Amino acid sequence: MPGVTSMRGTTHMGDPDACGGPDGDAVATLARLWLQGVTSGAFVPGPRARARLALQDLLSQIIIAVTAEPFDPGIGDRFGAQLVQWRMTAPEVLGTTLTLLGEHLPHVLGDSGRDLEARVRDLLAHLATGFTGAQRHAAVAAAEQINAAYRTHWHAELASLQEQLSHSLLHDPRTGLRNRAGLRKDLAALAVRQHSDRIGVCLLAIDRFTEINDALSHEHGDRLLRAVAARLHSLAAESRHVVAHPADDQFAFVLAGTTSVDEVVKIADQARQLLRIPIKVDDHDLHLTCTAGVLEGPAARTQPDGWLRDAHLALHNARQDHRDLAVFDPGRAASDLYRHRLAAAMPAALERGEFVTHFQPLHRLHDRRIVGVEALARWHRPDGLLSPRHFIGLAEQTGLIHPLGHHLLAQACAHGARWQTRRPGLIVSVNLSPRQLADPGLVADIDATLRASRLPAENLQLEITESAAVGAHHDVLHRLAGLGVRLAIDDFGTGYSTFASLPDLPITTVKLAAELLPRHPDDHTRRAVLHTLIWLCHHLDISVTSEGIETAAHEQLLHELGCDHGQGFHYTRPADADTITTLLS
Repeated sequence: MPGVTSMRGTTHMGDPDACGGPDGDAVATLARLWLQGVTSGAFVPGPRARARLALQDLLSQIIIAVTAEPFDPGIGDRFGAQLVQWRMTAPEVLGTTLTLLGEHLPHVLGDSGRDLEARVRDLLAHLATGFTGAQRHAAVAAAEQINAAYRTHWHAELASLQEQLSHSLLHDPRTGLRNRAGLRKDLAALAVRQHSDRIGVCLLAIDRFTEINDALSHEHGDRLLRAVAARLHSLAAESRHVVAHPADDQFAFVLAGTTSVDEVVKIADQARQLLRIPIKVDDHDLHLTCTAGVLEGPAARTQPDGWLRDAHLALHNARQDHRDLAVFDPGRAASDLYRHRLAAAMPAALERGEFVTHFQPLHRLHDRRIVGVEALARWHRPDGLLSPRHFIGLAEQTGLIHPLGHHLLAQACAHGARWQTRRPGLIVSVNLSPRQLADPGLVADIDATLRASRLPAENLQLEITESAAVGAHHDVLHRLAGLGVRLAIDDFGTGYSTFASLPDLPITTVKLAAELLPRHPDDHTRRAVLHTLIWLCHHLDISVTSEGIETAAHEQLLHELGCDHGQGFHYTRPADADTITTLLS
């Protein structure tokens, strides 16, 4: 069969019914022109020969579709999609295809008695639709692929950032060791893994680290911490223990599978010995000492915070007792916890008026007449009445002693003023702590309290300790004496000796400590000491009161020695104001 001599001229074909289709050369020629048109306006991937064969094959499929009976133009969608699948996706590809095939394909097919131009037009319309649809799908797929890659990238970035954040949250930035949060996490994990086993904790504190940090610099302090961490890490690696840095001057060891507290004490001693070797920071050879608190027990004994709290308590006890190491003591811990709870409850209790004054009478020894009362603080709690030994020390530690002291002084002065009508000249004795004496506003406060209560100044006696009397409070004592109040040294004979200071102090009374009273009838030493002290005070024009009189023998002895006044359970126990009012009647 002759070929196509011209795409625009006459096509000489054999009988279509006889040969079954258009001339093969005409199809090849049209395919070549199609490829030329496509490549002239757009990029076509791959070798040209392969692209020409692909287009020639697609053109054959198009011819079969156009001449098929019945005719289905919808198949053109697949032809358009095929071009996109071959990555012939430029708009110029579609334009060339529609123009070239629309113009030349009917001539290649010849006149078969059918409306071939209409069929070609309909098929090419679907081809265009399939092409644009496939392009849109390819664009969406590409975008999804890009998004997936983008998401994968940022998921990796996010995971990396989360890992860095987690590390920073659980590690100290200076030493790289686990911080307090990381230590808590390790303890929680051990409690799960070692549930039926035992673990030990050692909390190690560098003594005077704050002084070293301030004296050198914080940069030198950080370098010191890194050096300490390196030594302790090497020790932990040898023994396969966990080491952490939960606070500035504190490091911790966690031991798994222990059998006794001795193992924890051993690692504490090893760490302390290791850190005794001088650490060189620039030109400084730093000699360190450390204090340790240790505990050991069943892994499930408490939560991580409980282990750390108890280790801190043991460390605190070691420092309080001036020891290198202390083992956690549950009994002492319970007592400390009770004291902490009391300290926390005190401010609100003061506002609610739970602190009250009880009074113990002071008796004149030669006739037993009540000549005064000592005000004693009591805390009226829902669970009972607490004596001063439970809370006065806490008040001094927390600074609450100032408002508490004012409150108790005001109560004592108010009661004392009312009692003057029943017992004129009655002395009201109130204790002052060293911290109160250091308050610049103390003298003005006492003066204002006396004026508000209308208690004569000479009927108020302020008791101070020996240590406070010989301290740096002489000016305050003289100013208080200037108000007209009486001053007494409390518990004389148990603290610092004040014999040399007595002549220079505005003291009116000395209260002898109960420890000076004879313990048995033949205790001649204490009898001699009492005799000497009473004689000395009287020669200095200072009256003497003995505390803690519990027996008739004590009363008789003190009367024989010339003691002026006495107080104690032998006479009356401390009582509330109403009871004292009855006694004075």
